[in-house]
Amino acid sequence: MGSCQTSEVIEVPQNKSYKSKKKNYSEDPIDSIIDQQKNEFPDMPEWDGDRYTGIGIKKMKGYKCDLPIDKLNKKRDEFWDLKNSRDNDNYKIWRVINQACVYDELRANMLLEEYGLTTESGCINHIIDQEGNHYHIPNYCINDPFFERQYKVKKNIEEKKVKIKLFEPTGNINEEQTVNNTITGKELKELFKKEHNIGDNFNLRLFFGGMEIKDDHFLYQHHLKSGYKIQVMKLPKIDSTPSQNANSEKKAKKKVKKKKKKSKKNKEEEKEEVKNSDNNSENEDEDD
Repeated sequence: MGSCQTSEVIEVPQNKSYKSKKKNYSEDPIDSIIDQQKNEFPDMPEWDGDRYTGIGIKKMKGYKCDLPIDKLNKKRDEFWDLKNSRDNDNYKIWRVINQACVYDELRANMLLEEYGLTTESGCINHIIDQEGNHYHIPNYCINDPFFERQYKVKKNIEEKKVKIKLFEPTGNINEEQTVNNTITGKELKELFKKEHNIGDNFNLRLFFGGMEIKDDHFLYQHHLKSGYKIQVMKLPKIDSTPSQNANSEKKAKKKVKKKKKKSKKNKEEEKEEVKNSDNNSENEDEDD
């Protein structure tokens, strides 16, 4: 199954000074409000154990889904159409949340902060606005389902050409590329880097269907077919080797020490100047 997250840009309000309207939940406690929203659009059942999809604020327990892509997308559309409707009191905030769920986790975080929205426990499925209103987003509207996969290397795999779609939201890259299904994740990254002149100061990560395509994975192991989408994440490379960290720390300490020494010297010079100035004044008074 391919990635079924839409990349459509939703119209979000430009005026960030608006206030949300309280939904008529009377004075129910927060847990009751969230329960009401969950009952209206319940989450899909989660997998047991250490099975997760998404990263950052979109990291959640993986969920099970037997629906075909078109039916899952229809279910998502039903949720967002209702929430984004002008008949909904807080439709402006829902549109912002909708866009955040479409974005990658970095841009999603920035968008929420821009509009004064916070996550209840670090995950985008529970949002709180500046007025204290709570918003629950079902798991199937945030990530793709988690699929149990065994990445077995096949001996006699039939080599095929597949036309895949690569998109990198933060760089507005959305392109098609024809590749062999027998190339590895590492080889696909190298092709992408070469195509877009990306230097070695960046790391690339590839995701398909909520799962990461590792460097040693062959594309056929992810059952990629023509027309399927792969998300590319471009991240600045951070070199955190102990030796370099130690050197950096040493240099920083040396710099601070040097500044302190210079500051102390300047203070002593100032004191000396004041002292000399006072002595000169006294000598002048005696002459008079």
